[in-house]
Amino acid sequence: MVVVAHRSQPIKTFADFIAAARQNTGGLTYGTIGTGSLGPLAMTQMGSLAKFNLTHVPYKGGGPLVQDAIAGHVPTAIATTALFSQHIRAGTLTALAVTSARRDPELPNVPTVAELGIPGFDAVAWWGLLAPANTPQPIVRRMHEEIAKILQMPNIRERLTSQGMDIVAGPPEMLGKFIDSQITRWGQVVKEFGIRPGE
Repeated sequence: MVVVAHRSQPIKTFADFIAAARQNTGGLTYGTIGTGSLGPLAMTQMGSLAKFNLTHVPYKGGGPLVQDAIAGHVPTAIATTALFSQHIRAGTLTALAVTSARRDPELPNVPTVAELGIPGFDAVAWWGLLAPANTPQPIVRRMHEEIAKILQMPNIRERLTSQGMDIVAGPPEMLGKFIDSQITRWGQVVKEFGIRPGE
């Protein structure tokens, strides 16, 4: 994901973002694709680690968030690089930091949150394909093999990587372990900060 500010804002760097959040007693306002998404969880943890306050403005999906972000109706926002990258390149939005452990190849000049003073920070949006729990293993394996082949097609790879996505296409067991780790990590954030549905 990437943290952005509208070009009209005095916020030009991640340090500016933190300073603005600390100075604003009500908390700096930021938009996300919605309640329950990774954006507010990542921002909550980020704010706790770097000692700044934020006020969450949840949108009903990426479309409404992008519209308000590029119009300047919300001063800052967080979403996937795929959602914001074309507006960053156009100069409408200022990229402040990416939330992954390493820089995004599509935004190579944008530093990571970890580089900018929150060591070890890593919050990535991800997608996986799931099947019902009792799906026979031969079907799961066959689906995995065919999808992995599709993801290696040059036109598919180019399309996805140009939107800031890393293609993993690991085995089903790998996805299962990853999901478990994400549930554990973000579940702790939800419990620690008392995050409830609708927040």
